[in-house]
Amino acid sequence: MRAVMHAMGMKDEGLFNASFTMAGGIGLQQETCGAVIAGALFLGLASKKYGRSWDDFNKWDMDRILKALNDTGAFYEKCREALGGQLTCREITGMEIKTVEDAVKYSATPVFETCCKNCGKVARLVVETLLGEE
Repeated sequence: MRAVMHAMGMKDEGLFNASFTMAGGIGLQQETCGAVIAGALFLGLASKKYGRSWDDFNKWDMDRILKALNDTGAFYEKCREALGGQLTCREITGMEIKTVEDAVKYSATPVFETCCKNCGKVARLVVETLLGEE
């Protein structure tokens, strides 16, 4: 989240704080990669194509809702492709990460570097997606 905000010249403390909870595939549950979830959240924050405002909540028709969600799904699929088909922390790391000992062991593996690179790939996709909008 921080890399995307920096690249887009933005700072949103609330979103940055909230996105931390996505680490480890949502609070270390090792489900969907937190970078992918945070990327989708940023798209919703930065673009009306993906996110709707508080005031627009009940104003979008079903076509516009489905268009926004399908576009978000297309972003998700780009992330899947960029990450080699694996989108869960469990698939990417191949190990349990629940304790300090697990985290230390994980940080010493080559997979840790892969995870960091994956975060960069997702950040790049977010920025490219936003810059490529009509």
